Amino acid sequence: MIKKIILAVALVLSTAAMAQTAPSLKEGTAAPLFSAPDTLGKVHSMKQFKGKYVILDFWASWCGDCRREFAALKKLYSKYPDNKKRVWVSVSFDHKTDVWKQMLRKEKFPWLQICNGQPWKQNDIAKAYDLHWIPTFYVVNPKGKIVGSAITAEELQKVLEKI
Repeated sequence: MIKKIILAVALVLSTAAMAQTAPSLKEGTAAPLFSAPDTLGKVHSMKQFKGKYVILDFWASWCGDCRREFAALKKLYSKYPDNKKRVWVSVSFDHKTDVWKQMLRKEKFPWLQICNGQPWKQNDIAKAYDLHWIPTFYVVNPKGKIVGSAITAEELQKVLEKI
């Protein structure tokens, strides 16, 4: 009986680990272009960041894994802040923008936050980036090519150390 329980637990844990799908866009791929508004309604586009490294953070307020990464992301941002060569952009998949804005007021992220109000699985941006898991992070170089990806802040730090 104990063997069956252990086997069942192992199966559940391995299934959960497999659910954390690695980002599918490969290094060297052109980063899909998109635009979305910030909290004040100003629309931001990937085109406006040409010539800079862009650290993309895909998340949602309802995502527990995303929220668990907040402290580590803020620490990374303090080490690699926005500057003339680099910009951080978080894209939320909250379809209730009031909930998204409430989370932003609580967390006080110091970098750009945008949200088009479309749910994750129906979101045009999520589809363009072929996202199967959030959080997902991509780093885009000044020429618009993907140079790294991650699903944890720890993995993202390794990418940032290389640029």
